[in-house]
Amino acid sequence: MRASQINGCGLCVDMHTRALRAAGESDERIACVAGSLTRVRAPKNCHMNDI
Repeated sequence: MRASQINGCGLCVDMHTRALRAAGESDERIACVAGSLTRVRAPKNCHMNDI
């Protein structure tokens, strides 16, 4: 998913997000990955804020 974000491929980000949800990943964890590459901070309790 992160590579797709870096490459700017919205279609692939959507595909990987759906695959992560189907694999049981929580929306919170997915948001942590999505927030890690933006200027907007990830959710307050996200471990990505520690990087």
